[in-house]
Amino acid sequence: MPSPTASKCFWIRLQQLRFHAHHGVLPEEATLGQRFVLDLECAYHPPSEPWTDELSHTVSYAELCEQIRELCEQRRFKLLESLADAIVERLRAEFPKLEYIRVCLHKPSVPLAALLDEAAVELRWCSEAWPNSLASS
Repeated sequence: MPSPTASKCFWIRLQQLRFHAHHGVLPEEATLGQRFVLDLECAYHPPSEPWTDELSHTVSYAELCEQIRELCEQRRFKLLESLADAIVERLRAEFPKLEYIRVCLHKPSVPLAALLDEAAVELRWCSEAWPNSLASS
């Protein structure tokens, strides 16, 4: 029998969202742009029972994708950390149901004098009500 304090939690994941944008410190990055890859994970507790098969009860992953694409393609950031923060803040504002957001930004074409697959930055945000045990996993 489930615990009376247990609750359901929905996780939405967008993996390997790709876009071309002009982020970076170097002038060439601003001029030519490059490919970026984004992984998003977010979660929320659904409304109390009964669950209905209505979009209004969830967070549309199509809308999440559009908000991210718009921000990444219309604004320019020097730092991946700044872009990740802007994404989290935009999603918090547009989707108040969200209680946890994790953004991982991958930059596959890093202009460094070293051999590496990519550089990546990850940012996690969780509401104060969010269980800390889930936020660190």
